[in-house]
Amino acid sequence: MSRQKELVYEIVASTMTHPTADRVYEEARERMPHISLGTVYRNLKQLTEEGRLLEISTQRGPSRYDANLEQHSHLRCVECNRLEDVPESSINFDAKSRFRNYKILEYRLELLGICPDCRKTSISVN
Repeated sequence: MSRQKELVYEIVASTMTHPTADRVYEEARERMPHISLGTVYRNLKQLTEEGRLLEISTQRGPSRYDANLEQHSHLRCVECNRLEDVPESSINFDAKSRFRNYKILEYRLELLGICPDCRKTSISVN
């Protein structure tokens, strides 16, 4: 694996913030000043295709990346776009009873809400 690809993976794996490609690029440039944005995008795509990263597409904003490959879902703040993991054990989802004719291979849910920080801000404004 190239040094650039390893660096891109390390950046995503070292955080729980689910960074965008631009955020990965900013951090990569601190450690490897000559890395290009195109190189970051190519390596994120390759790492996703290899199954080492998940690409998370949201309804708002650019794709985010996640090194947590275990079955889990996400909770996104509709105010600041913060994205957090929701462990499988936290979701009460009985797909078997509703979709008996399907073999469920996996699922991903995106829960929408307002994070505690944004709630505090909106309370103090009102």
